[in-house]
Amino acid sequence: SLVASISAIGLSFALYPGDSRAQLRTAIAIVSLAIFINMLGSIPVTYFQARLTMRYAAIAEVTGRIVTFGLLILVVAFRYPLNLVFAAVGVGYGVSALINYLFARDIVRRPSRPDIALTKRLLLDAAPLGLALVVNSIYFRVDTVILSLFRSNAEVGWYGFSYRILEIVVVLFGLFILSSF
Repeated sequence: SLVASISAIGLSFALYPGDSRAQLRTAIAIVSLAIFINMLGSIPVTYFQARLTMRYAAIAEVTGRIVTFGLLILVVAFRYPLNLVFAAVGVGYGVSALINYLFARDIVRRPSRPDIALTKRLLLDAAPLGLALVVNSIYFRVDTVILSLFRSNAEVGWYGFSYRILEIVVVLFGLFILSSF
């Protein structure tokens, strides 16, 4: 959520004070914004799941991953700064989100009136899953934070780059499994 992104940016100033860690704080801000864009882009996926049209989500996800991978190759090939690695991921998330919303434009054009009672019930029912997702995200990202406390920004960047490639492969297999069942 936007609150989590803003909290992460604020926490970065407490964890990494001083001018020597400014680049790291910028990276945290970029990643926080990218995660927020990714969350917004996943909203139409629920619609696709309900309509059994996950092919649209798969097209969006694969396209975003291809864009991310291509941009990462350019960043590495031209030795661009580390923060552009994170920006490349954000652009990939943005591409996926844009494609998801283009495929789901019929629900965007005609939003329904919110049912407050239903919304409250759904939020209460979804809270445990949401908490599990937050804990899972922290679990899969804490290694980078810990590594950044003991290693240089360049080493953390290379670690993040290799981890991103692993995530791309995992998502592709996950999409295959999701479409099979």
